[in-house]
Amino acid sequence: MRAISRAKALEAAAATLESEARTLRRQAEIIKKRAASKERAKELKEIWKRVTADIDRGIPEKTARIMAANALRVDLETVDYWMQRAAIQSAAFRTWRRDRQLFRIAHTRSNRELADLFNLHEKTVSKIIQRQLRSRFRA
Repeated sequence: MRAISRAKALEAAAATLESEARTLRRQAEIIKKRAASKERAKELKEIWKRVTADIDRGIPEKTARIMAANALRVDLETVDYWMQRAAIQSAAFRTWRRDRQLFRIAHTRSNRELADLFNLHEKTVSKIIQRQLRSRFRA
């Protein structure tokens, strides 16, 4: 009798442990999926950095967006969405775009005119132009 009750107790304990193991495996899978989705979301939020780096290297904007879409295996619309979102939410992106626009027209106007146009100080305009020249035309 004693052996039978012991066997039943061990079977019950094994069933409980198997149930806990299944629960733990499910929880581990959920955690892995969450981690992967967080990494994916971070990649998508950083699309603008990838695109702007390509543009700074001289690649046309449309080509840079297509390259980012291919690298991340997403649609071009997704890249455009995250670029628009960065334009609204990211101060660094707005600064990059402002500096790029300023540098494009720098040869047509004086620093004072550029400062008035972009609501900056003349010295700031000068520093932006110098930084752009250094990054684009490294000797």
